[in-house]
Amino acid sequence: LRARGINAEVTATVERGVFCSGREDIREVGHLDRARLNAEYESAACLVMPSVSETVCLPLIEAMARGVAVAVADRPYAREVCGDAATYFEPSDPKTFADAVAAALEVSPEARARIVNGRLRAEAFSSPSAYDELIQAAVGSP
Repeated sequence: LRARGINAEVTATVERGVFCSGREDIREVGHLDRARLNAEYESAACLVMPSVSETVCLPLIEAMARGVAVAVADRPYAREVCGDAATYFEPSDPKTFADAVAAALEVSPEARARIVNGRLRAEAFSSPSAYDELIQAAVGSP
């Protein structure tokens, strides 16, 4: 990203020392309470989700609901949740990662459309009926 002129600071919700201890461009913050989580989303330019296997996807929905750009691993779970509201990358390929983050951060009509689409998608996942449907799909009818 730096080669593209993008100075990124990473905030990771992992315990301190997991990534690169001593790097000033990586903040390892551990568990966040609701107030701190909201503050982190407010200051975020982009949520990056490199997971190759995900089950809940709440960070994607939370970011989209707040109008935060999303760059996510190109996997079925992500396409199902984000649709056209995110940029996608192959998690094992640094170039596609950098391309997706750069596209997510750009100021363009396409990037603005992804933000709008993200808010709409998050709204659909946030409705009470969405959770009811998920439970019905998981456990079946009573």
